[in-house]
Amino acid sequence: MRLRGTMKGLFGSRGILLAGALLVTAGPLPAEEDGGARIIADPGKRPFASNREAAMDAEDSYLRARIAEYGAYVPQEAVEDANKDIARGKVKVFFLALEESSRPLSIQGPVQGLPESESVPIGAGCIDPVHSEDCPAAYRQALRNAVQYGILYNAEIARRRGLTPRVEDLIDLGLENETSVFLGDRADWGRVRVELRDLQGPFGGRDILLAGSGAVLVRAVRGEGGQLVERRYRLRLPDAEVGRSLRALAAYDPLAVRIDEAPAEPDTARPEIILTNPWGRRRCISFFQQPVPPAADPGDRTPAQRIDAAYREILRYERMAEEGAPALYSGAFTGEGGWKEFVEQAGRE
Repeated sequence: MRLRGTMKGLFGSRGILLAGALLVTAGPLPAEEDGGARIIADPGKRPFASNREAAMDAEDSYLRARIAEYGAYVPQEAVEDANKDIARGKVKVFFLALEESSRPLSIQGPVQGLPESESVPIGAGCIDPVHSEDCPAAYRQALRNAVQYGILYNAEIARRRGLTPRVEDLIDLGLENETSVFLGDRADWGRVRVELRDLQGPFGGRDILLAGSGAVLVRAVRGEGGQLVERRYRLRLPDAEVGRSLRALAAYDPLAVRIDEAPAEPDTARPEIILTNPWGRRRCISFFQQPVPPAADPGDRTPAQRIDAAYREILRYERMAEEGAPALYSGAFTGEGGWKEFVEQAGRE
């Protein structure tokens, strides 16, 4: 019997988890320590109770205690609670208690560099081992409540302390998608960068950089008279437009798309979308550009349609620049070095 360590497997698992150990009903139950509370099957109170009945009593006691404990968490207050604990210098780290091991919720890898911390285990599901019936709905609801709180609390600790978030936890609970988790809290989007690298050798293309501060840099490269010519533009977007664009990119969730590396036709364009989050981490999506039919339902796009929508969201700034901004440079194509120089110069101004 194994309990899966994913959010989708939490609430249909087999076995009752008591601080990492399964409750066994093959014999009399000794007193068990569970997080400081004693669970005692006391035959003295029920002189004719069988082992089975004693196990059920202990199980009911455990479930009642966990329902009260897990139901007391308020997920909507998790982020605020995490920041309060950071301010006072002692934080919690919520762990998903598994049959064989435990792992922190929404934090990838070892938990290091924290101030004083307290580990808080959360059980990984239950079932009545006597009757093989699912545990009460009240328990499942309370457990889900505690897991949601722990995920959001730990995610804020990870964000504030520079730890790597475990994106799958938020995705599996339906709380966030991969791209929005990577971009972080909207209050920090001023430090986000979105870059489109779309130069295709002798055919030209464009480089576009959208900064969360509202600055947009565009380099459009075209073939003219047998040579490549580039023009550079700079835009300044209002905060509302930057927020709209980043929200759109998050909704398309390009980071969650797994690219098919099947061979493409010769000379097929292969743009790159590069996202940099507020903490300087970069993710790159590289894809062969193929004809993509429009989505019949904007809320139900295929992976290819999501990538295409993200690409076109960034691409619109090229047209906006060409139609409404003066060219800062117009001349021979300057290669990779020219784009790097343009970006560095803009960053100094």
